[in-house]
Formats: sequence, C-alpha cells, structure tokens
Amino acid sequence: MHTIFLLAESKERKSVPMPAYAFYVGRRSTWTNKALEYLREKGAAKESIFFLSPVQEALFRYDEPVDPYPVPEKAPNGAKLNTFAARVINELIRMREEDELFVELHVNKSLSAALCPLLKKEGISYRIIGEGKRLGEKLEHYDELIAEEKTKKKYRDLREGKFLFLKDTSFETYEEAETLVTQYETKASLIGITEELGEVKHLLKKRYQREKDARKAKREAEDAINEEGHDDLLRFIESKRTIASLFQDTEEVQEMKRRFPKALKKYTRYLIKENYVIQTENKIHEAMMRLQISLLKAG
Repeated sequence: MHTIFLLAESKERKSVPMPAYAFYVGRRSTWTNKALEYLREKGAAKESIFFLSPVQEALFRYDEPVDPYPVPEKAPNGAKLNTFAARVINELIRMREEDELFVELHVNKSLSAALCPLLKKEGISYRIIGEGKRLGEKLEHYDELIAEEKTKKKYRDLREGKFLFLKDTSFETYEEAETLVTQYETKASLIGITEELGEVKHLLKKRYQREKDARKAKREAEDAINEEGHDDLLRFIESKRTIASLFQDTEEVQEMKRRFPKALKKYTRYLIKENYVIQTENKIHEAMMRLQISLLKAG
C-alpha cells in the first residue's frame, strides 16, 4: 500500500519560480505550513507529496518548480473543480498500476467535494485531514497529529535502541560494561535504562578505585617479598593465591607468618584488595543482568 499526500495550493505565492514546497509556504499560509510540518515529521516521501492547483489545472510534485501566477478574484467554480478532480484521479489511477493507493487529503471543502466521489468510484481509500473543522481547529488538529508522530518516532527509536543494546551485549564482562556506558549514556533516558545504567556506571567507578588500591597493595607486597628474598617464602606465596588458603590453620602457614610477618601481612592485604575487585566485578555482572531483564520485560 502506497500513500499519496495531496495538498491544496495556498494563496501565498512567491514572485519568482521556486519548488512547490517553498512556493506555497509563508506567513499567511498557516494551513500549508502545518501540513508540511506534519508530513515531514511523519517521514512522508517527497515523491509521494503533490500540490493541487485548480487555478493552473496542475499537479505539482513536491520539489517541482512552479512559476509565479496570480490569485484569481474568484475561486474556480464547481465545473472547473470537477474537471480538475477528474484529471487528478486519472493521475492516481496511473500511479495505482504500480501499487495499491491510499490518499491523504489536505485540501479545502470544495476540492474534497469534487475528489471524494471519484475516489470512491475508483475504489481508492482516503481520509480527509481536519474534515469539518475551521481553520483554527485545523491548526490545532495538525499540532495533535505532529505530537502523535513525534511520540511514534520516539517509540520507534526506543525499540530500535533496545534492540541494538540487547543485540550488541552479552552482559558479562566489566570491559563490556565500560563500552556500553560510553555508547549509551546519552541515550539511556530514551531507551528507559537511566537507573540501571547509572548503577553500572557507579559500580565501574568503584571497581576502578578498588583496582587502583589493589595495584598499590600488590607493589607493596612484591617489595616486601623481594626484601626477604627467601626461597621458602617464594614457594609458599606461589602455593597461596587466595585469602582462604592463607587462613588455613596449618603448621606451614603459622611457620611462614612467624618467619616473614611483614611480607605475609602485605601479601594478605593485597589478596584482600584483589578480592574486593572480584566482588565488584561480580556486582557489575549482576547489574548488567538486571539491566537485560528490564529491557526484555519492556519489550
């Protein structure tokens, strides 16, 4: 189904040739201005927009040049409108050969009265924007339509943003969390993940500080171990890579603590700091999982 948008010529005319979309807009063309704003917000294709000129008996494409012509003292009469409407319908029939049509009319009452019976006769579906409304009411109606299109666009962006977020993410590593915060922090509100992404960002800052503390503790431990430089201590350190292993109440552990108190104290402090880093990374992983669940629930 292909939608065609038909706009009526306005009384605002330029004094030099211009593309139709510029020729008919201006301070006095409030209706045309609003109609074009709505179509642009809607994302209507330029090749689907036409301006109808009963005065010129012409259909002008969106960007087709229009030569200046005067506003007649009297509007075209019914016979002339009917003749022009028949020409418009013939053009639509030609377009219909390629695809089924739906027509959106942004025209006045007299022109719609000439077009609608012919559209019905040809089985072409249509709708009249602002039908039965006065100019002020029409403008308000367009504002509502524009707001509606903006909401739809925001929703499309939201869905697309969530899809890309889920598609590009395994939600496992802190490195990935850092990348996601960088890429999506400015889009968090749109996607609906401000709170969840904020939690991840907070945990990343905490991890950075704890890793910094762990590196410092590691350097101090290495210095203390190197000062001792004893093979027994080095072998012991190689076999004790976790906090739990250092707190085993064995003769070996007690003997090492007695012989190398400073080195073991520094090494124990390093392992504790390193354990804080691992705990924070686990919390980041959990926060990422909560983020993923929120996105999936929101569709």
